[in-house]
Amino acid sequence: SCATSPGCHATGSNNPVLMSYEEISGLQARIQARAIDAKTMPPGGSLPQDKIDELQQWIDEGAQNN
Repeated sequence: SCATSPGCHATGSNNPVLMSYEEISGLQARIQARAIDAKTMPPGGSLPQDKIDELQQWIDEGAQNN
């Protein structure tokens, strides 16, 4: 996905970098709003429901580095 490989969220892009736990965990509210609530990320269509559920569970459990 563009969140984990060079692309939309890679270093040097105009979007938030999502390559390390520190970068991702600091954006959990934005991830919640865009990928889970509004379903506007990724562009062109929302994530599959199982991935949305995984993100929601990660946030609900404190966004731990696991």
